[in-house]
Amino acid sequence: MGTRVAQRLFGCPVRGAARVAIPDDSYVDALRHFGPLRMGRKTTEIQYGTSWGGYAPCYNPATVMQELYKEIVLDHFRRPRNRGELEGAQIVEHLNNPLCGDEVTVYAGLRGGELEVRFTGRGCAISQASASMLAERLAGKGREEAEEEIEAFLQMMRSEENEALGELVALKNVVQTPNRIRCATLAWDALKRGLESR
Repeated sequence: MGTRVAQRLFGCPVRGAARVAIPDDSYVDALRHFGPLRMGRKTTEIQYGTSWGGYAPCYNPATVMQELYKEIVLDHFRRPRNRGELEGAQIVEHLNNPLCGDEVTVYAGLRGGELEVRFTGRGCAISQASASMLAERLAGKGREEAEEEIEAFLQMMRSEENEALGELVALKNVVQTPNRIRCATLAWDALKRGLESR
């Protein structure tokens, strides 16, 4: 059958929609990767095949991406990575954000030259998801690399998105107002302060 084509349908002729070629035997994996993606009461559609004819319900690609970014953040909020205290932590740094009521404590330790990071806290979805993303992203990195990642993330939140930071770009795109930037950077500022104090 050759190659199957997975395609998001945005309401224009199928010919104009984004498309990605995938092997025949991995179309189920593609379905997991590409969708379905909840859009309010609607769901984006996936079509497999080689035909480029026909039309589909209208979805704005920018809106789809925005919903994807929200899903990434909500996934970290609902299923936080590395949440909890770190026994024998060399760094314990607590910060809060009075404007939003966020609190986060970051625990870190260098073991065998690799960073181990955990966190506890409470607050809005952005602050807690960001702490989870920090703990996952920096786990296993050396101190210098971790410091570079922290600076790159903080710089991105103040300026333009940085695709090299992977799913962290979701935070840049979800945070739409300046007062929410503090929510996203709280855990990162805490770890930065902790590393600088040692």
